[in-house]
Amino acid sequence: MFARNARSKSDTAMQDIYCTCTAEPRIVVGDDLARQAVEMHRAVCRYAVRAASCKTAAGAAMLKKKQELGHGNGFTEWKESLGIPARTCNRYMALARDAAATGEGDVSDD
Repeated sequence: MFARNARSKSDTAMQDIYCTCTAEPRIVVGDDLARQAVEMHRAVCRYAVRAASCKTAAGAAMLKKKQELGHGNGFTEWKESLGIPARTCNRYMALARDAAATGEGDVSDD
């Protein structure tokens, strides 16, 4: 349930970013502040896409470690040692599971 909700929110956010980043601005020639604002917005878009990819990659690494350790063999302690909040770790792993389920990744949680 969480993974589905997280995915739909993430997909919607990424679609919004994509739509606003691909729109052609109507800048008045010589308006340096408008040009700067558009350039900075496009930088935000690039970083947002990269951030989503990094979250999924972090989750994939966590799931691989979980699989490597096996059930009851210290995964929770390992995860706590990362210094990343548990809820954040769980969200990253959910993103990685969704990516694997849709063919965007190759991570297994079994």
